[in-house]
This record gives sequence, structure tokens and C-alpha cells, in this order.
Amino acid sequence: MPSAQGPSAVQLGSLLISPPLINSSCPWASSLAQLTELYECPYTGAVTIRTSTPHGFQEDSSHSHTLFGESSINSYGFSPVSVGQYLIWIEMIHDMSTKRKPWLISIGGPETDLEYCFEHISCLLSRRPDIPIGIELNLSCPNIPSHPPPAYSGLELAAICELVSSWKERQKGITVGIKIPPYTHSGMYDTLFSALLGAAAGTIDYVAATNTLGNSILPSSIDTTLPSGKGEGPVFMGGMAGSALHPLSLGVVRNLRTRLREQEYNGGHLRNIKIIGIGGVSDREGFERMRYVGADVVAVATALGREGVDVFQKVLEGQISKDGK
Repeated sequence: MPSAQGPSAVQLGSLLISPPLINSSCPWASSLAQLTELYECPYTGAVTIRTSTPHGFQEDSSHSHTLFGESSINSYGFSPVSVGQYLIWIEMIHDMSTKRKPWLISIGGPETDLEYCFEHISCLLSRRPDIPIGIELNLSCPNIPSHPPPAYSGLELAAICELVSSWKERQKGITVGIKIPPYTHSGMYDTLFSALLGAAAGTIDYVAATNTLGNSILPSSIDTTLPSGKGEGPVFMGGMAGSALHPLSLGVVRNLRTRLREQEYNGGHLRNIKIIGIGGVSDREGFERMRYVGADVVAVATALGREGVDVFQKVLEGQISKDGK
């Protein structure tokens, strides 16, 4: 297996990611304090914000998460923080820090919302070209009512590719990736690659795989007075992540890499697409497994929520410093 220390850098479109370890868009990348800590961490090669929208997602008591073992289930939608506020924070963090690393701005919602977010990001890039910024389209959140993940739909994927193509005409050199949900059969990959092949070369720079697996439940308590096998009792439902998702995420990354390698061998126009592997990585062995099956960059979410930013040193070096938490 490749070393956890190499390669030292990965080119993700116009962005240089070094080391090839980042956080994925998740609840633990929501606030100014969390983003600052992720940016200042010497073991992250970039910072991904929690998925943003024009005006922020309206959360209530139904939006939460639970940790079980090394896994998690969350029922969150998108971030309650607006994309405009995130861009203000990003500029602030960049100006106050001596570090220089890229930002991946995760955005989600209907096309009108995506266009709104792009315009704001493009405006910042035009004013501050010194801040390295890419866009990640979240096409995979399972917790948005009445709106299944767009990455399962060929029509929606094709429309997204067309939208991104227009962005790249207006903002030259912008890096754009898509985050997909877990794929469980070959037809799902056929749908994705049909959309990608129908787009112009260089439209999508990377695929982040995977988001959480929806419709997962964990009983919040067990009422022994109820008869078993009746499906009754309180449960916590949401998207599953962490170690329980790890084998499936590895399979998705492996299948993506296999299909992209076919493009490389055949000179196809998708051959330069990179993969960010996400799902259940919490230590060096998980990092190496994800790299072994084909991820160019590896991202962490549940382990970040469980252990804090010290997890990135553990993932790269197999240990944390003596003064670590």
C-alpha cells in the first residue's frame, strides 16, 4: 500500500492540496471557530465548509446527530449559516493567518440557489484572487425533505454539468467538484458517467465519495413493554457515516477509479478527474485503504466530530502529539 506520507501534494483542478488529507463537509465545519481550527491545523491540506445556501438552512430540534462506536447518524440538512457569511469568515481567516491553503465551498439546493452562491463566490474571487477557492456541489444529502439526492438522477446530473460549464466560462480556472451519495449497483455509475461523458472536458474536476447513507436508524431507547418485531418505539433516523460506512465507501471509490482508469487508457476526456475518498477514515490504516483503492485525497468527518482536529495527525502519522487532546 502507498505510504500515508505520499504523495505530498495533489492537484485538484487549479488547487494544490498538501497534504492530501482534508475534512469533508460536515456539522463539525460549521462555525468560525471550527473553520479557523481546521485551517490552522498543519495536518489538513484544505478546508471544506459545511454545505451552504443563499440564506441558510432552517434547523429545528429534529436536526441532530448521534455517535455510536466509531460510526454516526445525522439528520442535518444544510448549514444554518449563509454562503455570504462563510465567505466573510474565509476572507477573515485568510487575512489573519500565516498559512495558505485552499478552501472548498460546499453549496447545495436548487439551481437558482446554486447560481446565487456561485455569483457570490465569483465576486470574492474577482476581488481577492489571492485566496484559493474551489466549489463543491453537494448532490448527495439524504436529509432534505421532498428532494432526494440529485446524484441519483441522470437528468439532474446533466443539468448540473451544464450549469458548471457556464460557470467555467465566466470564472476561468475555477475548480468544481461534486459530492455523491453511496452507489450500490452498476446502474448508478452508468447514470453518473453518462452525465459526465455528455459534458465538455474539464467540466468536473473531482468527485467526492461518499456522503452519508440515508434512511438509517438507531433506536433511541428500547421499551421492553412493547412486543418485539412490531417496528414500534422511538428511533433516530438520518444518514449513516463513520466506520459502518467504510466498506461501502471503499467500494464506491474503487468503482470510480476503475471507470476513470478506463478513460485514461482510452484517452477519454474524463481521465483528469480526481477522487476525494470519504467514509469511515479515522486512522492511518483507513487512510491507506482509501488511497489503495483509488482516492487521490482523503477526507474525514465522523472521526473529526468524535476526536477533534488531532485526528488528522493520527491519520497521517499514526499517533498524536503528547500534548494532544
